[in-house]
Order: sequence, then structure tokens, then C-alpha cells
Amino acid sequence: MNIGILGYGVVGKGVDDILQEKGLASVTRILVKDESELQDSRMTTDFSLFIKDDSIMCIVECIGGLEPAHTYCIQALQAHKHVVTSNKAMMARFYDELLETAVKHNVTIRFSACVGGGIPWLDQLASVKKTDTIESFYGIMNGTSNYILHQIFMNHLDFDTALRQAKQLGYAEADPTADIEGFDVANKVALSANVAWNTMIDINDIPMCGISTISKDDIDYANNNNYRIRLLGHGIRQGNAVCAYVCPEFIPMDHPIAHVPLNYNMFECNSAYLGAIRLMGQGAGRYPTAHNVVKDIRLVKSHSTPFTSIVSRMAVTSANRRFYIRANDLSGFEPYIETRINDTTILTKEMDTTTAFTLYKGIQNKNSCMIGVSLW
Repeated sequence: MNIGILGYGVVGKGVDDILQEKGLASVTRILVKDESELQDSRMTTDFSLFIKDDSIMCIVECIGGLEPAHTYCIQALQAHKHVVTSNKAMMARFYDELLETAVKHNVTIRFSACVGGGIPWLDQLASVKKTDTIESFYGIMNGTSNYILHQIFMNHLDFDTALRQAKQLGYAEADPTADIEGFDVANKVALSANVAWNTMIDINDIPMCGISTISKDDIDYANNNNYRIRLLGHGIRQGNAVCAYVCPEFIPMDHPIAHVPLNYNMFECNSAYLGAIRLMGQGAGRYPTAHNVVKDIRLVKSHSTPFTSIVSRMAVTSANRRFYIRANDLSGFEPYIETRINDTTILTKEMDTTTAFTLYKGIQNKNSCMIGVSLW
């Protein structure tokens, strides 16, 4: 099978390496951004050549970002070419359009590598839902944020130093906003929910907060109460709706997720008959991510049935949680205070997540912090 790769960065190069070594498919065209990158006879800056080439059955998108990746994928599907992508932001934003275009043109779009890098998380959700009812999932879904928190707790680094290390190691982008503010996790929560419940939820409806405002006081509170802080994404089925949110949380030291090291991810799926299952591994990186991309290419080659579809659209709703809030102005939270730690820090009673995130958004700044109090 002949394939074309769009983008020849970390993941694109990894896919090419694995395919060449294993002989699973032939990479006949590679799209690069500009002429300075033309270092191989297969490389071109002209995307139209991929569409015109009838020998290419599958296009692998490794560009990242929303555009031109989205336009290229739609045009590929319309040209009756299968698509494999690792682009979680694009998939979460244009999920319904991409799946519907694939069905209309009798091809498939596969995206296993969008969540968890090399971890077979979406495949596991798809497998469980065939024989069981998935009730909820949660997990550490971003390696950059986990690396930073690991270094803060284990090596006593400050946030800026840990972030700088993450950049030096290639875990964090030059602009790390998507990783440390929760946007990356929200994309992965949306895609996980879509696969688990054959739905489409709007990424813009998922409330989130990140880890950039966590201070020494918050770290001290965690250490003094036998907690670790981890940035988690949640999806909980509630009838015909999904409670989905992203938030740093205090995790008790006796829970396995408190000890997930460095840039690793961990996911948990809870279902009616199977109960809880966990998957852990590298959530990013050239070869872990490329591994899942190549697996999807192999499934395209074998004409395997896609693991997801859209049956109905679900709204994002709330669940009841307790929160740790640190802010100069706590007036909006007054009715929900359970414990006042000091003048600027409280623990709330159980309150619905919509209210909590809405109130926090109104006071959010560099001197505020919101951390979920773990249910475990």
C-alpha cells in the first residue's frame, strides 16, 4: 500500500522509520512546509500532488494545528483516500465533519495516536464498549504537565525551572500554554468521550483550569496532607449527557496515579461489568506516537472497521466535587465554604462543577489557584 505523509517532524519521521523497517507500507510522497526542507526525492511542498496521485490509498497527517491540517484531511477524504492522524486539536474541533465526510466517501479516518501517544487507550475504550457499558474515565493525559509536577514534588524544583527542563527535553513546546493550561487535556477528554459513548461533545463546553498558578503554599498543603497534585481529565456518563472537565487534583499518596513519573500518562476506564482497568505508558514522543499511527495504517490496509461513530450528540453537564480555592477575593465562594485554611484559602463543600468553574473564572489570575479534592 502506498501512503503519503503530511509533515516530517517528530512524528512524521518516526512513522517513516517504522514503515521502512517493518515493510508495512511504502511512503511515496512527503509534504514539507517550504523548499528549504526538500532533502528527499519523495518530498514536495505541493499538496495537490497527493490528491492527484491515484496510487496513494492513505494519507497520514502529522502537521499539527487546525489549518491547513483540517482542509487537507477533508480534501483527502473527499478524494476517497483514507486518513490517519495524530492531531488531537483538529480531531476534537472538527470531529463530526471528519467522520461524516469519511462515511460519505466510503473511506475511514483513524486517530488512535491522538490520545495517549503510544498507549492503546482509545482502542481499549472501543473494545470495552462492545461488551460493556462505560460509566466513566479519567487520567493523566498530558506528559508535559506531569513532568513539571513530578519535578516539583520529587526534586523540589520551582515551576519555572521544571518547565524550562521540560522544554530542554522536548516535552514542552516553545509556547507551552496548551499543555500547562489544560487545553491539550480537554481535547483528549472530548475524543475519549466521543469514542466511549459514540457521541460528539463540543470542546468549548469543557471547563478547565491548569497548573501555571500552583504556588509553594499549594505544594506545602499537598505535602502536609499526604497528597500529590496531578492534572487530570474526567469524563462521566450521566444519562444522555457527559460531565467532562479538566483540573489539577490532590491525589492521596496510596493511589497509583499519585506516583506516575516524569512524562508518563495513566488512564482509567470504569465500566459496569469489568470494573476499573488502567493503562500507563509514554503519552508522547517520536516512536511511541508513531507506533500508534503505524498500527492505524495497518488497520487501514486490512480494511478493519473503524472503532467509532456518532450516534447522538451529548451535552456537557456537571458533577458534584469539593475544591481547594486560593484567591484574594473569595466572596463568590462564601456559601460553599467547608473549611477556611487561611484568609485566602478554603476547602469547599461538595458543589457542582459548573458553578465552581464559573466562580473561579471570575476571580482567576496569577494569585489564584483551583485544585480538586480527590474523590478517592
